Amino acid sequence: MTPPAGPRLAALEHRLTRADWGLMALVLATSLGLWWRPLAPPPAATVRVEGREHLALPLSEARIVPAAGPLGVTQVQVGPQGARVLTSPCANQACVRQGWVSHAGEVVACLPNRVVVVIAGPAPAGGPDAVSR
Repeated sequence: MTPPAGPRLAALEHRLTRADWGLMALVLATSLGLWWRPLAPPPAATVRVEGREHLALPLSEARIVPAAGPLGVTQVQVGPQGARVLTSPCANQACVRQGWVSHAGEVVACLPNRVVVVIAGPAPAGGPDAVSR
């Protein structure tokens, strides 16, 4: 036997059907499932040299790493603001002038030295697939 409830609660209990209780349970389970969903991995920069993965670097810590290509050493800088090619032995320095990349799928490439830096992570939904400059 349940203890007597207030008159409003007792009236409400008589009006709720099994479908109402089922719907409330479904809403509660869905909200808990969305709250406990796994978080996306932290963003990282992947450095490739001559097509092979050289390093995977988290963007959470700032550092400068060398990547040796056929022309010499390319300095890659990573940090919370993204990744960029700091110095490169190539002639035109287009990779250095490109600057920082920080969004998933963005790339900085030093084609003459065969060094590519890619920001890894889930692509943002609803944005453009690519932007041409």
